[in-house]
Amino acid sequence: MTDLLDFLTERDDHTRSWKRSDPLHAVIRPTAGDTFEVKLPDGEFHQVRLQRDHGAWTGTCDCKGFEYNDGPCAHLCALRRAHWTAEHLPSDPAGRDIYGTHVHVPAVEDDQHAQPEARADGGHDVVEHVERPADLRTEPRWTGR
Repeated sequence: MTDLLDFLTERDDHTRSWKRSDPLHAVIRPTAGDTFEVKLPDGEFHQVRLQRDHGAWTGTCDCKGFEYNDGPCAHLCALRRAHWTAEHLPSDPAGRDIYGTHVHVPAVEDDQHAQPEARADGGHDVVEHVERPADLRTEPRWTGR
């Protein structure tokens, strides 16, 4: 389960997480897909998941800051800031991981279209509403859900 994350509020409110999250001084190591290991100068590596889900940022971190505080932790902020830097200032080293590659956070909508068989519904379109059968005797398992 991932949480919705509001990075703009973190930035605008100059929170402690945002201040600690300078990506130039963070160590960002991609592990798989939307998962990274992020280490800040004063800490240890933490498992961080971050993705864009139809424009909204979602993610988790295994650190205590994420567990006990509202909003994204410094590790998530560092990863988001590195991604932004890679997109908007590609020559800036703050947008690169430890391998020198631009930090890229995947978008859910991109992944679903690229690999439809990986979607939970098998790649088929989502049905938002199912009409009640006219004759319930022909549909004995109808639950109304």
